[in-house]
Amino acid sequence: MSQVSFGRQSVMIDQRDCGTVQVIGLTAGPGVFPRMTIQLSFQLKERDSQAAQPRPIARYKIRALTGELRLQQYGDSIGELRWLDPGNTPLVNPDSGEWQSILGMELDPWRLERLELWRAGKPPVFWLQLWPSIVSVDHGWYDTSIQSFACSVPREAWLSVLDVFQEKRFLVLEVPCLSRHVDGFNAVGVHLSRALTRLDEGQFSDAVVACRLAMELLIGLAKQGRGELSDALSTCTDDRRGAEYAKLVVAFKDVTNLSVHASAGPPQFTRAEAVFVVQMTQHAVALIGNLVSAP
Repeated sequence: MSQVSFGRQSVMIDQRDCGTVQVIGLTAGPGVFPRMTIQLSFQLKERDSQAAQPRPIARYKIRALTGELRLQQYGDSIGELRWLDPGNTPLVNPDSGEWQSILGMELDPWRLERLELWRAGKPPVFWLQLWPSIVSVDHGWYDTSIQSFACSVPREAWLSVLDVFQEKRFLVLEVPCLSRHVDGFNAVGVHLSRALTRLDEGQFSDAVVACRLAMELLIGLAKQGRGELSDALSTCTDDRRGAEYAKLVVAFKDVTNLSVHASAGPPQFTRAEAVFVVQMTQHAVALIGNLVSAP
């Protein structure tokens, strides 16, 4: 079975084409901040001008490996790639010529948000620049170069990476729910989770619809047995704050209603609008959940 490849490029050793490197995986790695890892496979061959077919390379090691991930071939650097397994420097397999390794890069929330804005719901195409150092056990260091090459990440692969990043990208909402509210807040959480998924998939209007459903449930939970929303929130704070919070929540819910009640048909929300609605919904859940669950 052939390996899946997101992109490949020739490996030049002493100005000779001595094989290829390809990206065979892109995943989310462990870390305090989101970490993206890139799995590489090198296929190295000796090029003998006297031989009709290339033969597997022998007694070679890759002793250093760095890289850079970019949005364009020669610019818009996302960040530096670090070699995550530098101790893994066995000889290149003499039969197949293969050697695999992993590079990683930390993604702070700001850079991840910029990537999502640039991607705009489409499968990302990155550019990868690698700088390996290859040494022969018998002959020492070689002059090695790899031109930058495109890495086309399938949409499903990128979404699986974002799934792991979710808890690091968004605020963790700790909502202390009374027993009578647990089922209701769980249902709100389902809609909010769906909104985050639709946001990653580029379905921005659907993300707003999911937030609308979450807000309707949330307001209903707050009003249970307490009259109007302002009355319910005033009970938890005071009359003035309760009235102002209620105005904000209702006005925000009216924005989400535009996703289904526009006279000319549902508008297409942009990513910036969807991010705003999702984040505001999260804050509304955190605020109202804490207020209505307070003694």
